[in-house]
Amino acid sequence: MELHDDIAQDIAAARMLCERMQNTKTNSSDLAIRAASTLGEVNRKIRTLCTELRPPALEETGLQEAVRILCETESGRLSQSLHFTPAGDIPRLSNQVEANLYRIIREAVVNATKHAMEGYNEVKDSGFEQGSKPGNRGYGFGITTMHERAALIGAGLSVQLDPEGSLVRIKVPLRQPVRKE
Repeated sequence: MELHDDIAQDIAAARMLCERMQNTKTNSSDLAIRAASTLGEVNRKIRTLCTELRPPALEETGLQEAVRILCETESGRLSQSLHFTPAGDIPRLSNQVEANLYRIIREAVVNATKHAMEGYNEVKDSGFEQGSKPGNRGYGFGITTMHERAALIGAGLSVQLDPEGSLVRIKVPLRQPVRKE
């Protein structure tokens, strides 16, 4: 949605400015400056998005630290703290597994913070109808993507949507933890 609502809109605006430059007989340097500025902003947004999708901490220190940093970052956007408390140490896994798990967790955290209800001492997701399933009204693109990512890595994903607070559970087979070199 961010790609559509933000970056795609900027690219379309830059394209229209370029088309206007082709069709105008007057000085088009102002349009060129605006188009270049818009494309520069698109470039910045894409770089930011790439970092958010695969943060340096994921490469350097692994999933556990990357999720801790994600929660810390999202806490900065909220008026309340968001904490990550793993049940134990998360072993290093393959790049593909760690990247997909991170994106699943990121989607869940961002979605919950987006729908956080004011006045609660914890983040509660109020954006879905109870009992929603893929393909049903009330079930978003992000959760469908979470299921697809889980399937890619052989993980089980259950999402229990409830206006009082949703639960996302990921079961990852740890048969072959792999230490990145």
